[in-house]
Amino acid sequence: MSLPPQLAAVRPRQWVKNVLVLAAPLAAGSVLQPLVLAKVALAFVAFCAIASGIYLVNDVIDRDKDRAHPVKRLRPIASGAVSARAALVVGVILLATTPVLTAVVGFRDLAIVLAAYAAIQLAYCLYLKNLAVIDLAVVSTGFLLRAVAGGAATSIHPS
Repeated sequence: MSLPPQLAAVRPRQWVKNVLVLAAPLAAGSVLQPLVLAKVALAFVAFCAIASGIYLVNDVIDRDKDRAHPVKRLRPIASGAVSARAALVVGVILLATTPVLTAVVGFRDLAIVLAAYAAIQLAYCLYLKNLAVIDLAVVSTGFLLRAVAGGAATSIHPS
């Protein structure tokens, strides 16, 4: 069963990476505490939203190049199943509102991590992915920030 193009465009298969928000609470042995679990769930959802915003913006930027790729040409934006304008609007909304809403509900440290992730990933989409060693560092930083986000959400800071 294939996903509707609007859902496929936010790349839900990639959300599994966001399980890394469990790292700090898991290492601290407190991941099963109900309050900690609720905070980690919020961090997971927030990271899914911010990452989806990045995927949408990146796919708009890369759509012409993706159309020439045998696999990426099937992505919803490259194929035209989702308009570039709609994807960009939703992507920008996700990038702008996720950190703000996270801060408003009382998770200021998590909001800072999300904003940092968004800024680094936007720089990657616009320029850094063209720099051989830097692109690898940026990708690995994305994984690190997921782990930091779980700690920020739960006040269990990784050592």
